[in-house]
This record gives sequence, C-alpha cells and structure tokens, in this order.
Amino acid sequence: MGVIRSGDAQSLVSERERAQRELAATQALFEAAFHQSPVGKLICRVLDDGATEIVMCNGAFAALAGYEPPELTGRRGAALWHPAEEPLRRRMLADARAGRPMNTELRLLHADGRELWTLIVPAAVPSASGETLFLLQALDISERRRFEEQLRHLADHDAVTGLLSRRRFEEELAREVARARRHRAPACLLLLDLDGFKVVNDAFGHSAGDALLAQIGSSLCACLREGDVLARIGGDEFAVILPQTELDGAHQAALKLREAVRGAGRVVREDQPAGVTASIGIATIVPDAPDAEELLVEVDIAMYQAKDAGGDQAAVYERDSGHRDALIHRSRMIGTIREAIREERLVLHAQPVVPLGGARLGERKHELLVRLLADDGSIVAPGAFLHHAERDGMIVEIDRWVLRQAVRLLHEDSSDDLELAVNLSGRTVQDGRIAEDLAEMLAANPIRRGSLLVEVTETAAITNLERAAQLARDLRGLGCRLALDDFGAGFATFYYLKHVAFDVLKIDGDFIEKLPASRTDQLVVRAIAGIAQGLGAELVAERVADQTSVELLIELGVQYGQSFFLGRPAPVEEALAARPRD
Repeated sequence: MGVIRSGDAQSLVSERERAQRELAATQALFEAAFHQSPVGKLICRVLDDGATEIVMCNGAFAALAGYEPPELTGRRGAALWHPAEEPLRRRMLADARAGRPMNTELRLLHADGRELWTLIVPAAVPSASGETLFLLQALDISERRRFEEQLRHLADHDAVTGLLSRRRFEEELAREVARARRHRAPACLLLLDLDGFKVVNDAFGHSAGDALLAQIGSSLCACLREGDVLARIGGDEFAVILPQTELDGAHQAALKLREAVRGAGRVVREDQPAGVTASIGIATIVPDAPDAEELLVEVDIAMYQAKDAGGDQAAVYERDSGHRDALIHRSRMIGTIREAIREERLVLHAQPVVPLGGARLGERKHELLVRLLADDGSIVAPGAFLHHAERDGMIVEIDRWVLRQAVRLLHEDSSDDLELAVNLSGRTVQDGRIAEDLAEMLAANPIRRGSLLVEVTETAAITNLERAAQLARDLRGLGCRLALDDFGAGFATFYYLKHVAFDVLKIDGDFIEKLPASRTDQLVVRAIAGIAQGLGAELVAERVADQTSVELLIELGVQYGQSFFLGRPAPVEEALAARPRD
C-alpha cells in the first residue's frame, strides 16, 4: 500500500482549490454573460408530460416578454408562446436534444397580449445532475417580419386598386384548375377589358385614371361572392375566378360586373363627362380544361370577340374547332414571330411620302414598313402578325430592329434629300429605353440631323403622355423629328399638342379617302391645316384616293400625301433607288 507524503497531499489540495476557483470563476463569468447579455436568454427543462418549465432567464428575455425575471422563473413555457407554435416548439427541442439544433421563428406572447415574432437559437446543455436543459437565445424579429409581410403584400397586390396582382392571380388560377380536375368541381374564368379607358386616362390625367381604376375595382368587388377571386392583371384589365360556378352563373355574374363598370366608370372634369364600359370574356374551368396559362389565352380570345362586336358585352370561349383553330393559329404565329426575330427573317418595305406641291418634287421621303418572312419564304402581311407581337411584347424588339435598319440606311446614303420615317408602337414608347438605344445606334452610325422621322400614334401617346413628351425631347436632342400619326382620330388628339411638339401631323385617312364628296371632311382638313401652319408643322394626308383629292389637298394647304394611289410599298432597296414622283 502506497504512502501519501505530506507534500503530495498539500499539492492535491492545491489542485482541488484551483479547480474550484476556476469553476467558480467560470460560473461567475457564465452568469455575468447570461444576465448582462443584450440578447434574450432562457434556460428551461422538459417535464414528464412534455411541457417545459423555465429554470431561469435574463433581463433581456424578460423585458422582451414584458416581465421581470423572477416572474418567469418556475413558470411553464407554454404560457409564453402562441398556442399555434406548440408543435413547432416541441419539434425544435427534440431536434436540439438529438444534436440537430435548428434556428426557429416562433411567436411570443407579450404580457400585454401582443404577439412578437422571435428567432430562437436552441442548444441542449447537460446539467451536473445529468438532466438535459435547453438554452434558448431569442431575438425580436417582429420588425423584419412586418417588412417581409409588406413586401409579400406588394408582390401579391396591385398598388392602385389593392386587388390581387397578376402573379398571385395566376397562382390562384392554377389551384382552381387543380381543384376542378381533382374534385370535378366546375368553375369559370372571366376577363374584363375596359373600353375607352386610354382616352379617359389621357384626357383627364393619370391621377384621375388611377382613381377610376380603384373605383371600378371596388365596385367589381362588391358584386362578387366571398370566395370569388378578383385581380387587376394589366393596365385596364381585371380577371375573376368564380369557383363552384356553371356557365349560366358566369353569364349572370358577367352582367352584374358589366353594370358595375357602367356605374363606376364615369368621370367628370370641368363639366366634361366621359366613361368606360367593359368587354368581358368567359371561359369554363372543367376537369378536362387546359392549364392556367392556356385558359388565360382562351378567355383573352373571348374578350376580344366581345370587343370586336362593339364592346360593353360578354362572349364565351367555345372549345370547338373554330376557337381551337384560332388558339392554334395565335400560338403558331407567336412562335413564327419569335423565330423570325431570332433568325433575322424580318424584311423592310418602304412607301413614298409624296410632295403635293411642285417646290418639293426633288425630296425623297419614305415610311419604313416591316414585313415577316414565313418558313416557306412567303411574305406575311403586317396585319397578320403585328397585333400578336404587340400583345406579347415582341413589338419592342421589332421596333428596335426597324430603327437600327433605318439608321444604317441613312448612314450609308450620302445624299441630303432622304428622310425615313419609322413607326413606334405604344409598348415601345412606354419602354423608356428606346431613346438610349437609339443614341447608341447613332453613335455607331452617325446620320444627318432631321433625316430620321419617328412616328407615334394616338394610342401610343395616350398611354402615358408624360413619357411621350419626354421621348419627344430625347428624340429632338438626338437630331430626330417627330410625327403624330392618325391625327384627328380621337377627341383627345388636340390635347396632345399642348404637351408634345410635333414636326409632322399625319391626318387620319378617314377624313381623306372621301374628301371631294364630303363638305365636313373638307372643313376638318382646313381646320387642321390652320393648326399645323400655326404650329409650324408639316401635314401629310393618308389614304389619298385620286387626283381630284390631290388637287383639293393642295388647295387646303396640305403639303404631302401617302397612299397606294400615290405610291405602293416596295422592298426598301427598290423603293430608295426609284426616282421621285414627277
């Protein structure tokens, strides 16, 4: 048996004392860090019934919950958390015990009854007695959650009307389609497009237009049942899902919605009244219906049928061969346009803008017109594809291509008498980047100032007058001229002249094609000529029918004409090489 010498015993005692001092210092350090930490900290144990009991907490956690620390010690943890969080809280502790701690977001119940969102960082800690305790660190993330909710709301809702956004609506539509297929429950989809909204929006201002949209949205909402889904999915387009609804019920709902738009779609400014109506498309959601994306195409086709029939009415998409053919044709045409853009199968034709007076007979003015080459090499007329390109947004890329070709042609032509006109669609005018893109084109291929004429139609300018005015300023800064096409076609046309300066006014052909026989048309053209003269703008008459019209236009003060009678469109190289009309 060994003998412990007095020196060894004294050394052992010293070691134990040092270990005890270190343990006490560590414990004091832990307690100081625990209680003085600005982060909420809570230690709890799991009881036999699965509930938790608070062993201790620091001041930061108690303050977060609205208590003093002694008030929480020994209290059951369930009283602190929202009852709906109990399953998630128990799973969090079980994962921590198993060595898989996961940060978890839980709702804390404040002493005053408020709900606070907290981020809990758990850790399982074995105690000296062998019992497993849990250290929970809590951060208040209520502000972050509120901000996230605001972002989700903005993403899911339209800012003007407060209705669901297109993205959220498409999600709801996909769910309704799945429900119809799973439970064989019928439903219907409605698409409303406001007739005449663009004119009202421009004539009375965008604030009035936004107020009108909000007013219409509220009225539509009042017509619907709880559970129906209403969204604003475009500028002046609203969409509705009617669950548990047969076609007859959808017809009745469409009539109510139409009347709601008639009632709410009125605006009066300075004793000038105006209003909108609704063209409504209807498509059924049945077990064998297509997916959400194709349903939106179907209801869009039906809506345009209602609009083409005069508006202010509803039309149903019938899944028969005729409608199916229209759908297939539209789908194929969109694919053809995309391929033509990608494979550079767009071609240019040019139509002369002919001087009507002898002093300008040497000029070469042409309007560039885009055509599309089909797979078989045949020419696709613009009327067959441009409206599809406009609806699907591809028109912006087409407009850029035409502008690029115009700049190239003008750069390559050394003469000082050539002017090329390019039409910009409404989508391109609103795009906001076209002036910047044109500046890059002109930097690479400089052209003579005034040789490029950019034409915008009434519908292009009407969508956003401020944007159109800014585009006009940008174009002039680049040395381009600006033309207003279809002048006189709408009552708001003259309103534009107060805000946008145009170099050229192209008189709508409705006033020109029967000019010799219509005294009214002659008076209108004479008035427009007076306005143009006062503004210093050139006048171009569209759809000039014959020589008698030419002579009358000269008498009325119109300088240029454009029509098949004066010169047909031709491939651009051929048209630019031709001699000016004598």
